[in-house]
Amino acid sequence: MRKIFVLIYLSIFCFACENKPGIKGDIIPPQTILKNPINAVKTIKYLSALIEEDETNQLYFLRAKAYYDLHDYTSAYKDIEKAIKGGSDDQDYLFLSASIKYQLEWYDLAIEDLKLLSSSDFNAEKLNELYGQIYLSKKDVKKANYFLAKLARESYRNTRNLILNRICKGDSLNVLIELNNSPALSEESTFLTRFYFENYRPSKLDVAYQYKLLKILKKYPSDPHLMRFWARYLFLIHQIDRAEKVYFQVEKLLPNNPLLAVEIGEFYFKLRNYKKALDYFSKVPRNTPSYSKALVFKSICWVYKGDKLSGLQTLDSLKKFYPNEKYLFKLFDRYTNHRFDSLARQTDSLRTQVNQN
Repeated sequence: MRKIFVLIYLSIFCFACENKPGIKGDIIPPQTILKNPINAVKTIKYLSALIEEDETNQLYFLRAKAYYDLHDYTSAYKDIEKAIKGGSDDQDYLFLSASIKYQLEWYDLAIEDLKLLSSSDFNAEKLNELYGQIYLSKKDVKKANYFLAKLARESYRNTRNLILNRICKGDSLNVLIELNNSPALSEESTFLTRFYFENYRPSKLDVAYQYKLLKILKKYPSDPHLMRFWARYLFLIHQIDRAEKVYFQVEKLLPNNPLLAVEIGEFYFKLRNYKKALDYFSKVPRNTPSYSKALVFKSICWVYKGDKLSGLQTLDSLKKFYPNEKYLFKLFDRYTNHRFDSLARQTDSLRTQVNQN
């Protein structure tokens, strides 16, 4: 009897000492958990523990996907870069990388990743949809229509793809009305959510707009675009200090973003804080589409600061790099009450006309 008791005790002890799932990094969470955004926080904690034990490309990819589901795109980018640099050229890795870069508004880099997948057997619907969304965000309707037209085929037809086609064809107003009446529809994709809040123009007392935005922001507190829209609304209702704090948070979540730099520059410009506005407009690199707008606002800031020489020199740079962008010169005229080059086509804005009397 005593021997039997000892054997039972040893059996229980040995069972308790077996490796538990996840300790050695050899067990991956079930796919049903990984694909569910609700469990993304738990998944990240689980994967982080596994990565401490054994860093692998797959674990970094899975954690990047979990961060992406939480709309924490900066953390997702760091992990997907580690996964790809680890030597993996997996198609899913490249597509996730392109999706993350799109959300960070690094559109050209996202397109580069997608080009690597274009000649592969990767899911054509996903490729065309992301291509279309990127080109819509870049305001390149012609290219967006090329890719979204492919989604209109019978095999790809669904509500989301049809809405994307309508946006591309200029039916934005009716799409906004439809999204406003059907909030669940806009939540089907991050693009439609961004489209709705980007284009909807709320009033100061639009309680319904506040409720919708804060509801989805509570679900995705790390989403830089939702925070951006909240900052804009706070500015609209004259909550300036709160708006500034939110913009500081957005800056951390959208690094190296020329579009955001121009937006924050305009924020300070409207507050007549021209020094800070100049700081942000100066962050915009020359080789980006936002550079021309940054230049014209820089010239206006210099004029408002009383340094007309610097303002006109900056305007000369604008003429040199963007001679055909007439709307930019109209913007300068509107803010400075000065009709740029209205009496003579001068090659140098510093040149003065000789009195012929």
